[in-house]
This record gives sequence, C-alpha cells and structure tokens, in this order.
Amino acid sequence: MAGRFASSQFRRPNQGWKPCYRMQVSGQRAVDLMQRIRPMMGERRRGQIDEAVACWNPISERNRSRNEQIIRLYESGELNYTQIARAVGMGLSRQAVRQVVIRHKARQAGSSSAADTKPL
Repeated sequence: MAGRFASSQFRRPNQGWKPCYRMQVSGQRAVDLMQRIRPMMGERRRGQIDEAVACWNPISERNRSRNEQIIRLYESGELNYTQIARAVGMGLSRQAVRQVVIRHKARQAGSSSAADTKPL
C-alpha cells in the first residue's frame, strides 16, 4: 500500500527496532486510506479515524452556496470572471471564480457523457 502513496522510511535509532514508515496524504485520498486501514487498527486508533472522517467535509456549506452563486452569475452571461469575483465578495480572485466555473463545466460534461452512454 505504501508504494501507491508518497512515503519515506525513518532511520532506526536502535538496531532492534522495526522499520517505521511515514505517509503524508490529505483530502479524499486521506479519507480513503483511513477507511482502508481502519479494520487493522486498535480501538483507540479506530476512534481517532472515525472522528477525523466525521469532521472531513470536501465542500463546506459556505463554499457550496458561494459556488452556486458564482455559477448563477456566470450562466447569466452578463458578467466576466473579475466582475463575478467582485459581486460575490469574500476576497475572491478572478482565478478562483474561473476554477469554480471550470469544475462546474467538467461535472456537466461528465454527467452528460455518462447519460449518452446509457443503453436505451
């Protein structure tokens, strides 16, 4: 499993110690990894994993409503990215607005192509 993620081996301070590995992942990959290793963990670590997974939210409610507002303004066709960033506020940059629009278009393209491949 360690080969699929960025990992490194610590130096062993004492000859009798077993190798110790460190992995650093975040986001959905971290949640997936924690769920895969959870059955191998003791009660205390399973509790920590459950707490971490319960707290993880890929898109907060605030960001979700902000993204919906960006998409509505973009789809109106009246404003460019910079004007949308100013209208939405929250210190958004033109690039942040552009990324929200790009992700939205990609999701639309993915769902429409999936619908096209379904048998009649």
